[in-house]
Amino acid sequence: MALGFIVGLTGFVGFGWVEHSTVTTGDVNWLARAATVGLAVLGTSILTGVRMFALALSLTATGIGIAAAVPRLIQGHLASALVVLGVGLGAAVTVAFLDTVFWRLWGKENPADKAMRETPSQPETKIGDWVIAHRKGGIIWVLIAIGLMFYFETEFGRTTDTLNIGNQITTVDINHIDPAFEGKPVRIFGPLNAPGIAVDSEFGVSVEAPKLVRRVEMLQWLSVSEGGKRYDRKRWLSELSRRSRNGGLEMPLPGRVFALDGTVGDWQLPSQTLARLQGEPQTVNLDQSIVDRIQHVLGRSTRRVGDRLETVVDPENPQIGDVRIWYEAIRAPTVSAIGTQSGRSLAWFEAASDVRLLEIASGDRSARELIGMTMTNQHREDFVQRWFERTFAFGCLFGGLVFVSGYIPASWKRRLVFAAGMTALVGGFVTVVPWLV
Repeated sequence: MALGFIVGLTGFVGFGWVEHSTVTTGDVNWLARAATVGLAVLGTSILTGVRMFALALSLTATGIGIAAAVPRLIQGHLASALVVLGVGLGAAVTVAFLDTVFWRLWGKENPADKAMRETPSQPETKIGDWVIAHRKGGIIWVLIAIGLMFYFETEFGRTTDTLNIGNQITTVDINHIDPAFEGKPVRIFGPLNAPGIAVDSEFGVSVEAPKLVRRVEMLQWLSVSEGGKRYDRKRWLSELSRRSRNGGLEMPLPGRVFALDGTVGDWQLPSQTLARLQGEPQTVNLDQSIVDRIQHVLGRSTRRVGDRLETVVDPENPQIGDVRIWYEAIRAPTVSAIGTQSGRSLAWFEAASDVRLLEIASGDRSARELIGMTMTNQHREDFVQRWFERTFAFGCLFGGLVFVSGYIPASWKRRLVFAAGMTALVGGFVTVVPWLV
């Protein structure tokens, strides 16, 4: 039983992870899908017994449907999540229906019905005896699982609350620094005054804008999954990838950000803050003298493609190690920013979930929008992690309750029902409590 539980849980969790990778990257790994489904079927078959194979398939279909729906729901694909969940539940019902029809046409009693009818007062298997022998340890296991669940949910609640902090951030007057908000998170909005020219002194690129960005990308090998197999594909990347066969490659030139100091009303925004400015980028035109300097540093000739420089000789067949460079200017007549009020400027805000926030963007953006720029991807990653932590904690709780059920003088099937019901009841209660306190 313990083996079946471990194998089945591994299959369901593994399938959920594979689907998460599919949703986020678009790569479909059919081999991994088949392997994890096989583990799920094997695990549920061990738990339910050979004579109840149809039940094992129904449970597998339901679990796989849930495991496939969760990553899609996390990514906001509600319709897709409902579809895969519906397919899983539909498959479970179909298997149960066909199983019933088969045994009726065969004219014999369904082995599953017979197994459920046979309920000896004491377990007659070695597994049952082993469970009874370790039932005291099950109590410790249950307590550990409850502690893990409470800890995971508390941390998850803190992360989730970060996106809601925007509702508590006050928009302050840009023409008056109120000492009452010192050390508190605030939002400012108004016209940005950043006179001057942002300069990349290394190459002499200059632009009248609060922020100038040097973009550098290199063509590299990147390992991707296609059709259940791993392949190396050429990709333009801004950082050196260590995951594929890129031995000996080095980025010839780093990307850089150049920013000015600015003000919004009486608020001062130093260059470190304006370097985080997000807005609509505008490509900067490069004159020939700048092109010559870049070519000298690269040690290779370049060609113009619009306002971008490339070392690509054959556009139809770029080579690994080819580089492309361009510059972007970020201009913003008005900006919105959030952070902790620190004198006349903004400092990093330590959120409840230990996330540091200091964001600035062009236009009129709400505090929640600004937080979302930082938190969206991290929140989704945390969300996936928490669901796997939940699965692990619930699995531990179920395993512990299986051992605790050794105190009940009943068949192992009734003990499984008891363990499953108590897992749902106790686990649900422990999961809700941290969100209420």
